[in-house]
Parts: sequence; C-alpha cells; structure tokens
Amino acid sequence: MADAMRFCEQCGAAFQSMRFCPRDRGPTRVDLADPMLGRVVGDRYRILDRVAAGGMGQVYRAAHVRIASLFALKVLYGDLAHDPEMRARFQREAEAASVLSSRHIVRVVDFGETPGGLSYLVMEYVDGTSLSGVISRRGALPEAEAVLVAKQIARGLAHAHERGIVHRDLKPDNIMMVPEEDEGSVAKLLDFGLASVKGAGTRLTRVGQIFGTPEYMAPEQFLGADADARVDLYALGVILFEMLTGRLPFFAPSLNELAMMHTSAPPPSVALDVPSLRGSALAALVDKLLQKRASERPASARAVLDLLRTLDAPAPLSGALSLRPEPAVPLAVVEPIRAAIYAGAPLYNTGDHAACARLYWQTADKVLAELAEPRDLVAVAARLRTGQRRASRAETPSGGAWEMRFAFDDLLHAAPTEVPAAHGLPREIAVAELIAAPRYGAGHLDLVGDYYVELARGLRHIAARNPRDASVALELDRLAAEGAKRGGAAALSLLTPALEGMRAGAQPTLASAPVAAAFVPSSRDLLEGVVDAERYGQRLVQAIAVGAPAYNAGDIAGCGRVYRHTAEALVSELRASGAAPRLAERLRIALELAASQGVDQAAWTLRHAFDEILAALQSAPVARG
Repeated sequence: MADAMRFCEQCGAAFQSMRFCPRDRGPTRVDLADPMLGRVVGDRYRILDRVAAGGMGQVYRAAHVRIASLFALKVLYGDLAHDPEMRARFQREAEAASVLSSRHIVRVVDFGETPGGLSYLVMEYVDGTSLSGVISRRGALPEAEAVLVAKQIARGLAHAHERGIVHRDLKPDNIMMVPEEDEGSVAKLLDFGLASVKGAGTRLTRVGQIFGTPEYMAPEQFLGADADARVDLYALGVILFEMLTGRLPFFAPSLNELAMMHTSAPPPSVALDVPSLRGSALAALVDKLLQKRASERPASARAVLDLLRTLDAPAPLSGALSLRPEPAVPLAVVEPIRAAIYAGAPLYNTGDHAACARLYWQTADKVLAELAEPRDLVAVAARLRTGQRRASRAETPSGGAWEMRFAFDDLLHAAPTEVPAAHGLPREIAVAELIAAPRYGAGHLDLVGDYYVELARGLRHIAARNPRDASVALELDRLAAEGAKRGGAAALSLLTPALEGMRAGAQPTLASAPVAAAFVPSSRDLLEGVVDAERYGQRLVQAIAVGAPAYNAGDIAGCGRVYRHTAEALVSELRASGAAPRLAERLRIALELAASQGVDQAAWTLRHAFDEILAALQSAPVARG
C-alpha cells in the first residue's frame, strides 16, 4: 500500500515519500492535518480545502481575500520543490499556460512562490464534471455529442499548439465538462503540468522516465522519442474512441503489455463496436488519429477541427445558383500564417526574437505576393502591411515580432466568419471591421488607426477600377493622406465615419420600424430572472472601458461598434438561455433604436442602456448562479 501523504509543519509542504524536509531539515509527519489549509498564499488567496492531487502537486480551492471569487491553486509537492529540474518544469508550466486564452482551456491567472519555497499556480475555478466521470456514468456517448466534445477539445489544442505548447498528458481526467448558459456544457482542458514548450532548450524529461498516462500515450512517448503536438492528437483519438464505444482501444494488466500494444498492435476499428459507423468519415478520422507513426496522423489540431466540422456540414443543394458566403479570410492565407506561428512561437520562447520576427515578416511577404491577383482581399493585405510597417518602427526584435503576431492573430480571429461573396468596397470594409475587432477590444486604438489608413489606400485602388466611383477614389486618396498625417488613434475620428458611410451607401438598407412607442422595462423590472449579475456587469464595464476612450479620441463609430457588438452578444446569450428576458428586451430595444440613428446618437443610446443596467445591477440584490 502506498504511504499516506506526509507534511512539513514549518513550510506546509506535502510530501509523497520523503521523510525529511530538505528546506527545514525536520521530519515530515503523517499524523498532521494539511498545514496549507487556512493559509493565505501570495497575500491574496486563502486556501479553503483540497480538491485533488496530481502528479506534481496538490490542488486546493481558494478564495481571494479582497474580491468574491474562487480559484484553484496548485502547489508543488515538497519532494519536487527543491529539485531544480522539477522546479524548472513547474515554472515552465506557469509561463506556458499563462499565455493561453481560450474558452476551452482553464485559464491561469497568477503564479509565484510561498515564503516556504513552494511554487504555486493559480487557475480559474471551474465547477463541472470530468469527461472521465461522464463516460463512466453514461458509457458510450451519442455520435453527435462525441463529435461536439471532440471539436471543443481540438479547439483548445489548436490554440495551445499554435503557441508552441504541447499538453502531453491529455486524458478524460484532464477535461472538465463545465455547464455554461449558451451551451449544455463546454469542454475545458486543464493540468498543463506536463506541458512542454516546443523548442524550449532545456530537456526537462529525465532519461528513462515516462511522463503521461499510459492508456492515452502515443507510441513515441513509450519509446522515449521527441514528442511533438501529434502526441496530443493520438490522445484525442483514444478519447474519441472511448466516447464512441465506452471503452479504451487498448487495455492490458501491465505497463509493459500496454506499451507493446500502443507501439505495435494495430488499433481496433471503432466500427467493430459501433456498426453504424462502418465506412464513415468519423471512423476514418479515429483510425487516422491512432496511427503508430506521427507522420501518418493529421498534420495539426486545426486540421482535425476542420475534418470534424465536415461531419455535420449540410450537403450542398444541387443546381443552387445563389451566391454562397465565403470566409472573411481564405484558407490560402490562414494556412501559411498558422504554419508560421507554429514555427515562430518556439523561436520566441527560446529568446530568439529576431528569428521569430524575420519568419513572420517573410511569411507576410509571401502571402502578399500571392494576393496580388486575381482577388481583391484588400482588408487582409492592409492588415499584413500595417503589421510590417509597425514592426519596422519597433525598437526591439521582440516588439517587431509582436506587431506581426498581432496581425496574424487578427486575421485568424476573423477567418471563421462568413461574408457575402460579392467583392468590392462594402465587403472589404465589413471584413476590415472583423479584422480590427480584437484590437478594439484590447484598446489598441493607435494600431487600428494605422490599419484604417492602410485600408483606405487599398480601397482607393478598388474604387479607381470603376469610372463611376472616381469621386470615391479621390475621397479615399484624401482620407488616406490626411489620416497618415494625423497618425494612430487620431486618424480614427476621420476614417471610421467615412468608411461606415461608404459601406452603408453601397448597400440596400431596410427601413427600421418605429420604436419610440416600444415598451422599455423599468429599472426595477430589468433584473427579473438575472442569475449572473456580476458577469453581465463586467461585460458592460469592459465595453465602456474600450468604447469611452475611442469616443473621446474622436472615433465615434468605433465606440458605437464596440457597444453594438457587446449588446448583440449579450442578447444572443440571454435568449439562448431563456434567462433575464426583460434585460434582453432592454438591450434589444436599444439596438433597434440605435440602428435608426446617426453614429453619435446611436453610441449614446447604447451607452445609456448600459448605464441603466449597471445602476440596476449595483442597487438591487440579485440571485447568483
């Protein structure tokens, strides 16, 4: 039987086996209650109770001492805390995970070291059920549900892999299914304790030591070979097999037998357990994910996600003549950008910022050269050129790399959105709004200003092709020159109203129904059904924090756009959940009224609605979910 957990009374460390604390040189005791319970870590996090024990440390539930929020706090075992290699691994986990920001990855918010020398990591606290718990309780999942969960896992992996981070211990225990209002439950990846920063220099895996969970490990992990992102794809294949069948593809009573099966035995077909999948694209994908050779698996998590999306795509209508929407950013642009990020992020992580910046610049040059003909894609080209212009002015290689990375991220953010296939000014301005949205959200107004100046230059060439748009071409020429003279955020007050007008003027508009007599809920009634007041309030405050500076800088259209997008997102979430119908109605009325107003008045209509809702949220007790 394994030894019980031992504790050091002085530093509070938990030990798996050591009988003396290397730091305090005192005996570790098995008869102590966990000394970390009740302690305040980092002057902010009061430990409430222990929720789990992992391969590297204990996980506690902690409450922030100044704000009403819960966190998960992971503390390195004492056995490892004084081992420089293991401390480096834990530090690597913290640094790696802190750059990840995805709905499908549990977010790291802080990390540090206690006065007793224990490294700790602070994560958002998620209240849900592990995927392993779901499978053990329900057995095989319906095909549609398994595909949905696999998509969410693939999204999280793609986000991490494109930043040079490999999980290396992906398994159902490390996937939490968390209830959220807009969906039944959402898969979130956690425990990047075994994550490796690709190309991080120091080899953190000891010779002869296996890191991972054998049932989900790729053949190359058993063989001690270098593991890249495709080990996570193999694990995803095992998980998808398990979700569809309720069992693992390989099971053996000993580690040696299990290793032999993973490295040499052909994987069973999922169709043997689920005959309805025989000959299906889903069965073929599972088979491909479980290939022994990494080179025979899909090239990336993003490629897996693209394949999963095709499984539920509607069949095209035969003979359909309607103009089909197109992605805002085509695959021919997305693929080289993703490849560049995948290769450049490890260079940046090892400190070779100049090489990373150079790779990103060369990729942009290649994409721009291929965009010259025959399609416009002015908004895409303008964003790449803006990144290059700003990178050329950066004071350090690190700054240059980030300017290019911002451009790449903005294009990837816009890529999934479909826009009308017709080309010309309206389409390009609409695409530009999508591309600029992340920078607006981050408050990078000077970058957006530079982008819109470059956009105006590109749009001028589109207008010049058509003699009927000669006056528009001249106006764009003037706007680009004046915007460049003003520079940065100051250019937005000139450019955004003009571009909004050009976009609207080139499109048919529907007359808005009068809303003056519409019922507007009173402040007292607004809160009926509200169950997550704090989250809604934070969303509105964040929108105002971005929109107000934009308005004050003269970018009134940009401010209104931030407010509109926030209101539309909240209405969509509230309607999907059925919660707070009067709050959703208040925002809907504001949106409808703003649609019939000028740019300035529309921004204020939405701002007044936000202020009214915030006042109601702050002044009345609201049930919290």
